[in-house]
Amino acid sequence: MFKSHDCHEGISLSEITAEAGTTDQTERGSHLYLVMCPIQLLLLSNLSPVEYAWYATHRPGKVFRQVVFSELQSVQSRLAAESRFISARQEINAHPEKKTKTIVSGNCINETPFRVWYGYDESTEGGLYVADQEQIKLWHFPSEIPAVWDRATC
Repeated sequence: MFKSHDCHEGISLSEITAEAGTTDQTERGSHLYLVMCPIQLLLLSNLSPVEYAWYATHRPGKVFRQVVFSELQSVQSRLAAESRFISARQEINAHPEKKTKTIVSGNCINETPFRVWYGYDESTEGGLYVADQEQIKLWHFPSEIPAVWDRATC
């Protein structure tokens, strides 16, 4: 699915869009991602899920061979100090060419309830994104959160 593997340190958002094979996103917004593998991160990004997957698996120096992540609803201030969210959002907004800004790393999955992951209702695209250097797959969540999942997070 991905067009190429050419990524360099100064790659622009529009170049990532082209390399990832997505359409140009003239009006961008920030996304909050929970990266689950290979490491746990909570980060803000100016990249769409497909663009982030391409960038994470191709960027120089910090490349992931595979990445598993989900997009979260944007208000998660209890997962880290609120000041971290505020400063990350300010940095992403002040620098539109910035690709990602890590908010917190380590032990994010157990602190994030399933109901804040995008993809549980039909009006919102989302689920569990799984990618490598060649492609990205989206595993859709069930339309309703199974009760056993809620009990598992307690």
